[in-house]
Amino acid sequence: MTNNWRKKEILGVSVDFGLNKSAFLGLVKKAVDDKLGAYVCTVNPEFIMSAQSDIEFRTALNESYLNVPDGSGVLMADKYLSLVEKYDSDSILSGFLTKSTAGLKIGLGSLFNKNTLDPKISGSDIIYDICDLAQKSSYTVLFLGGWKKDVLGRPLSKSPNIAKQAAAVLMQKLPNLKVVFASSEIDSSLDQDEKSLNLIKQAMEEKNLSHIDIVFAAFGHRKQELWLRRNLQKIPASFGIGVGGAFDFVSGHVKRAPIFMTMLHLEWLYRLIRNPWRVKRILTAFPIFPLRVFIQSIKGR
Repeated sequence: MTNNWRKKEILGVSVDFGLNKSAFLGLVKKAVDDKLGAYVCTVNPEFIMSAQSDIEFRTALNESYLNVPDGSGVLMADKYLSLVEKYDSDSILSGFLTKSTAGLKIGLGSLFNKNTLDPKISGSDIIYDICDLAQKSSYTVLFLGGWKKDVLGRPLSKSPNIAKQAAAVLMQKLPNLKVVFASSEIDSSLDQDEKSLNLIKQAMEEKNLSHIDIVFAAFGHRKQELWLRRNLQKIPASFGIGVGGAFDFVSGHVKRAPIFMTMLHLEWLYRLIRNPWRVKRILTAFPIFPLRVFIQSIKGR
């Protein structure tokens, strides 16, 4: 089931490649059944670039149960690095030319043929599958975070309880899903951890529970991973995953990109058009991230 599973380091961050949905869900089930207290990160180029200057975040990524690739940028970097590792150049110039050609070939090839890349696992997609697993296995679930933003990407002073709305949508699809607590009021700040844990434990006590199986954290990149690292075992919970903006999609507050754009790895363009404040994130994913990967490959020739 996990025969193709392999780890590769990209700019100092270990990423797990080759896991399809079935294999990934098998590892989620193992983490829950074995009560590992482990968290998963869905890694995109922004994660890896943030980790270059943020030691705490890089540590959280490299201590995770799994770092699965979320997006074509990380998948292309893996394919590029796997290809150029085979090259043996005698000079910087020949290495530059050979590796530049390889990068262009992979970028253009992947744009028109998605099957050239390994599977990706994104929080906004896999949340449905994990909840389906939770219902079938009678796992308990928490939904934490999710907050509406303005056109500039700033959190609104007031927001609907998106976590609760997302949980309600999923419970309509999965009537036996055991949602213990769902709240967008949970603050991911370190100084609010005690208050957040007290709210969670109060909900657990009301249902006579001493342990949670699965935690979905939607605080945004970095915040959700650090929160899970600090608090997952304090809940205590068996498994946690950062899902970014998944609650927005599930609840219907944000529309997904058309299927044809997703198939062409152009979901980023759709999000940029709808949310211009994402421009910095898009520039990080391209061209900054692939350029850093390319430079590192030249240095490591």
